[in-house]
Amino acid sequence: MKEGVLEPLFKAARIANLYAQAGVGPKQGMQLALVLHGDATKAALSNTGYQQHFGQEKNPNLPLIQQLTQAGVKVFVCGQALAHHKYALEKVTSSVTVTDSAASVNVNKQLDGFAYLPFH
Repeated sequence: MKEGVLEPLFKAARIANLYAQAGVGPKQGMQLALVLHGDATKAALSNTGYQQHFGQEKNPNLPLIQQLTQAGVKVFVCGQALAHHKYALEKVTSSVTVTDSAASVNVNKQLDGFAYLPFH
């Protein structure tokens, strides 16, 4: 694993890859959503935002997030968690959608038939 990349992102990528290899992945119509919240919120920051908060030039999570979104995975970040960590909305990378809360996305996706797989 690449240093600094959050383990849950690798877990989501494995799920997406397993289904894609079976011919039923996100590009074939399967809907997969990843909701970042809590400590994982930092993964949604742009390189500028990550450097501002952590002193690293680049957010090590962005390449994998970009690969996931290019594969058809929808990536969300909790707006409440952004506020809690004092991350400005404009510092979120463009490939991640800011939501009101992780809980509302999780509940609504489950009501839409999504399975909930917690990656901690």
